[in-house]
Amino acid sequence: ASRGSPGLSAVRQALALLVHDPALAVLAPQTLAIPQSTNPGVQLLTELVEFCRERPQITTGTLLELWRDRPSWPHLEKIAQWQILTPLDGHQSEFLGALQKIQIAGLELQIDHLLSKTLNEPTGEQPQQLRELMARLAASKRTVDG
Repeated sequence: ASRGSPGLSAVRQALALLVHDPALAVLAPQTLAIPQSTNPGVQLLTELVEFCRERPQITTGTLLELWRDRPSWPHLEKIAQWQILTPLDGHQSEFLGALQKIQIAGLELQIDHLLSKTLNEPTGEQPQQLRELMARLAASKRTVDG
């Protein structure tokens, strides 16, 4: 469910690594800047990072038990059964890389949305918002590339 699994989305990759190694949550930026998304996987990831960050010693088994009554529990149980092919010493970099990809994709979606909105109904704030998003995207991509 990682390097050996082509096509695994960054969201699924981050979820899989986090479910198998909940301590990774402490590595996520304090303000996880994943733009608002309608993707339920992104919403679940955000909740899970916050939950695990508050419980840095939590194990996969305890995590599953504490989430048993939540609607997302069947998904977590399924993810817990995936085999993680990344060696343990690579979990941190894989997790952070997946979070970075998710942030970049979210910023690109926000930019696309704002561009189409600006073209259809320009307002005074939109060009500034667009510049800020473009700067954040460029900074995020530099982090990934460099």
